[in-house]
Amino acid sequence: MAEQLAACARQLFEGESGSAEQRTANVWIMQFQQHDEAWQAALQLLEMPVRDPLTHQTLAGPELVAMQILRLKTQQEWTHISDQQQQAVRQTLLKLLEITCVADGGLSPVSCRIACVTLADIVVKSCKTWTGWKNDVQRLVDAGIVAQRQHKGAAVLAEVLGAIPLQILASERMWIADEIHQILTLFQAEVEEVMTAVQMILSNIPDERSNALRCLECWIVGCVPTHEAFGLTAAHLFTRGLIDELFNIVISGNEEQAQLAAGIVADSFVFTVPAPLSETMINAVLHSGLRLVEAIPVFRSDVRSPTGEMMTKEQQTTACRGISRIACSLAMNHAPILLWNQVPGTQATIGSFTPEQKSSLSMQFLELLLACSSYDDIDVVQPTLEIWFFFLEESSSQSEASWQLLDAPGKEHVVSVLSRLVNALIERCKYPQWFVDKQQLVSDDLEIEAISDLRREIADTMLSLFSKWPGGPGKPTGDYASCVKGICQMLSNGKDIALIDALLFLLSYMVELFDAISSDSESEDDPESFLDPESGGIDVLLGVLDRALNLPMHPLVINGVAQYLRSLSASLALPASVYLRASMIICQGLQYTASFPVAVQSLLHSSSPITKYSTVEERASLLQALLQFCSTLQTKTSQESEGDLLEVTFRISSGVSDADFGALCSTVLSNLTVRVQSGNPIEASNSVYMLGRALGGVQDQQQGSALVDQLWPVVSACLFQHKGDDICRRAGVQFFLNVITHLQKEGVHPIEAQILDVCLWWYREGIAPDILTCCSRIVARQRNNSGFQVSAEQTFERLLADFRGKLHDVTGTAADGGVQSMEGFLSQHHEADKMIPEVEQFMKLAREVLSSVPQVLTKNRSNGEPTLYWVCLDLATRLLKVDHQVQNCFCSRVGL
Repeated sequence: MAEQLAACARQLFEGESGSAEQRTANVWIMQFQQHDEAWQAALQLLEMPVRDPLTHQTLAGPELVAMQILRLKTQQEWTHISDQQQQAVRQTLLKLLEITCVADGGLSPVSCRIACVTLADIVVKSCKTWTGWKNDVQRLVDAGIVAQRQHKGAAVLAEVLGAIPLQILASERMWIADEIHQILTLFQAEVEEVMTAVQMILSNIPDERSNALRCLECWIVGCVPTHEAFGLTAAHLFTRGLIDELFNIVISGNEEQAQLAAGIVADSFVFTVPAPLSETMINAVLHSGLRLVEAIPVFRSDVRSPTGEMMTKEQQTTACRGISRIACSLAMNHAPILLWNQVPGTQATIGSFTPEQKSSLSMQFLELLLACSSYDDIDVVQPTLEIWFFFLEESSSQSEASWQLLDAPGKEHVVSVLSRLVNALIERCKYPQWFVDKQQLVSDDLEIEAISDLRREIADTMLSLFSKWPGGPGKPTGDYASCVKGICQMLSNGKDIALIDALLFLLSYMVELFDAISSDSESEDDPESFLDPESGGIDVLLGVLDRALNLPMHPLVINGVAQYLRSLSASLALPASVYLRASMIICQGLQYTASFPVAVQSLLHSSSPITKYSTVEERASLLQALLQFCSTLQTKTSQESEGDLLEVTFRISSGVSDADFGALCSTVLSNLTVRVQSGNPIEASNSVYMLGRALGGVQDQQQGSALVDQLWPVVSACLFQHKGDDICRRAGVQFFLNVITHLQKEGVHPIEAQILDVCLWWYREGIAPDILTCCSRIVARQRNNSGFQVSAEQTFERLLADFRGKLHDVTGTAADGGVQSMEGFLSQHHEADKMIPEVEQFMKLAREVLSSVPQVLTKNRSNGEPTLYWVCLDLATRLLKVDHQVQNCFCSRVGL
């Protein structure tokens, strides 16, 4: 069987990719490895490997397949084979690894790693009977040393030892609780051997340092999550002097090794078992704190490594990331020792430090955290934010960093630290200059995306700090108004676009701090609801917009002001003057492509309170600015954004005289009324869309009606000319929706009747939920108009017939007439989901007809068929049933 296994392995690795032979070989191997014969075949293939006839090198494919089979069988069937078989497997692995340690003809690197993990698995499962496993493994190392290949022996030793904790975790289901306890106790006693091996490799075999660190990482406390006390703690590492070796690697090692070392030290301090800290652990915390404090110079611009060489920026950043990770672990798990020099849960103090030394270490550790938060690398800054978020909490946990742990001088000093922290975090919110120069708001660049994510975390952290900011002598905590005032002052003095953008972003979050009356609980129709600007520190918030008047213009600044206004208006009922001031600033954003959509959306949002609570004269400057952009628009933007500009311009013009309104229409719309007559369907449809948006902005009913009368002839002629073009039909329906609101309500307006006719004509041409919306609006306008009943009945019956036709809701079915049923169409057709919006709008139309003209649905029909109400009800029930079937099918496919 070994020959067949080798042949299939070669086909699998050397055959044509995707060929039938390769697939057949794979199936045979998968089936064969389940049989008992696979043990012997795999061992035979490893002991007598297949070699290349020319080079005599071992072929990688058969060796790897045999080793994988041996690994699988050991995992699944080790306890089912005899002691003799177990001995054969164990000796084969040891022999193969010994050959690898002493000569070049041994296992490949991949097969060697699998062999080491398999051997570790056997060590764990046979720990009660194979008591001499350490001596056997050590002989591999000794053999490598004798052959002057100590690096190979060291690599094997590290791989085997490092795999043991993971194999314990993988095998713990084999044992009952008492057995697990015995096995964990047995291997916990081996931690000294593990540290000895790691220390030997770190000191003598630099090429295998990474393997040694990975081995040590696998043994750190928490490596067996179900038994948290198992493994190496910082106390173990400190006793053996490994803490210092690891710190040296963090500061001067390569990136991979520095990250491994930092992770080991940081994780070794996370000890969640509730027990008093030993003196050794306390000393480990203090020693590590001092090592961290001594590393503060690494954060400076020019720094030398412990070897005396100048560190590159990349080396410095790698070191700072490791330092930050360790510092945050200590701050989260052992802060009382570092900041208070008190053992958590006891009244015992650490007697080896004088009061001056205690205070010095506390302050220096805070300075270290500040240095981490100030460094210009996200991976250094981000871990510290959680520390600062909870730093001023009154009820911080016993182990986390809190200012409550500091003595009186320390609490006075902490205000200075926090002030510098705020400045540092603001700097970390800044986008790089190259992004500012591109005058964009968004980017798919990974650096920009990372900064955007960090900004949100920083904003949350600053919110937490400001809400509990230490007050002055005799003042309570939570002096957030002073904090926000400080940021506002920075904004006043700012000329740096990146800084201004960062400040505006943070200020939009700071609105939440102020205990203000929400606009949700106030009526905008009540001018008395507007807050007194002097009350509750609101003047601080409103002052931001005053300062924004003098800021340099840039898309990021416009976006920041718009975002701030949005946050402010969501929390406060603002007077129109505030919206006007902000809108004059935001209006300038229309000159930039990037900020145009943001600016015009903000203007639309502000237009309602502006027109309600300001006079035409007060908003004249804003209207003139908008007219200027409408007349000379050169900014490249989307059609929707251009439509937004037209709509907001007409909204702001609300209240102007009829003569001024006519002049406005002539200035803004004359070009569109010419272009709408174009023979080009795209140009014509764009013009129809824009004219509809202009109508949507008209607030005065009489002026709107006059504009409809002026536009309807040219637009209807355009739509008739391009009646076969889908894009024109869509633009036409949007135009209709804006026209309807301006028609007189007495009776059915002639234009209204024309719109209904066109909608019925267009509806059968394709999926068109907007047409149904248009019909619903007309039906709602004619509520209680008895003269509309006949027209409504004819319209609804035609729409219902066309709607059912689109759903394939016909009398014949696939079984009797060869026609697809509605249920079959909606369940199986790949484009059925496109009907969802139309189904929703038709049901809304049916409800509107039932509410406004109920006789259309409820009256008996002359042909004896059920009323339209029952037809719609039956249709809705069947649609709901199909929807549930589709959802159940989807859930069963994804396993929910």
